Amino acid sequence: MTDINENELELTAGQMLRQARTTGRRKRELATVARTLCIREEFLDALECDEFTRIPELVYILGFARNYAMELELDPAIITEKIKKQMGLTEEPDAIDEEDEEAEPVAEKIPTPRRLGLTGMAFLQKNIKSLFVTFVLIIIISISGLIIMQTRKPAETPTGQQAVEMVNKPLNLPIAREYGVGNRDYSNIILQATGTTWIQIRNASGTVVFEHSMTAGDVYYAISGTTATIGNAGALDIWVNGREISRIGTEGQRLLDFQLDTNTLTAR
Repeated sequence: MTDINENELELTAGQMLRQARTTGRRKRELATVARTLCIREEFLDALECDEFTRIPELVYILGFARNYAMELELDPAIITEKIKKQMGLTEEPDAIDEEDEEAEPVAEKIPTPRRLGLTGMAFLQKNIKSLFVTFVLIIIISISGLIIMQTRKPAETPTGQQAVEMVNKPLNLPIAREYGVGNRDYSNIILQATGTTWIQIRNASGTVVFEHSMTAGDVYYAISGTTATIGNAGALDIWVNGREISRIGTEGQRLLDFQLDTNTLTAR
C-alpha cells in the first residue's frame, strides 16, 4: 500500500482516489481501471466525485471503494472510513465529548461517604438495602439477556464470519477468479461457472452492478434480492448458505430476470 501523508489525509475519499489514478508512474484512464475491476465506469466516477448517491446501495459503495483503493495501492480502510464520515455514518468525536461533559454533573450527584460526612463502614450500613437490591437487579437482567440471546432466531443473512466459513466450504471446482468480492462479507449466495456463461446482475433498483462473461471456476458473490440474466444456465452452480441447490437450467438455456432470493432458491 502507498504511504499516506498528512496533506493527503485532509483530502476527501474521492480526491484521494482521483489523485492516485491520475498522478505518478501508474497513471491510467478511468475506463481502463473499470475494465480491470469489472466495475462500471460511472460508479468509479461517482466515487471520485464524492457523489455516493449515484451508487444505489451502501454495500456496493463500500465494496467498490475498497476494491478501487486496493487497485490504486491505497489503504482501503482509510478510504472506506472517509466515505462513512462524508455520508454521516460515524459519530463525530466532538459530539461524544459534549455528551461526556453533560454527563459529568450527573455523576457529581451520586452520594459518596465524603459528601455524606460518613465513614466507609457507616456509608455501607446506611445504604446496604439499596446496594443489595441493585445487585439482585443486575443478576436478573444478566440472566434475562442470556435467555433472550439463546432463544433468538438467527438472522437469514450471514454475518461476516459466517460468510467467510460458507466461502471456505469446498465448491465443485477450484476458484479461478473472484468477482463481487466487495459483497463477500455479506454474501449468502455464491455463483460458480462450470463452463462459459455470460452473467448480468441487477440490484433491487434495477441498476446493473455486474456484467461479465465467466469461465469454468469463476465465482461471483451475490446478495439476496438481486436479479440475474444468465446466458448459459446449464453451466452454473449455485450455493445458498453453504449448500448447493439443483441446476436452474440446461446447457445453452438463457434465463432472463432470474430472482436470486435465498428463500426461493432454498426451496428448489
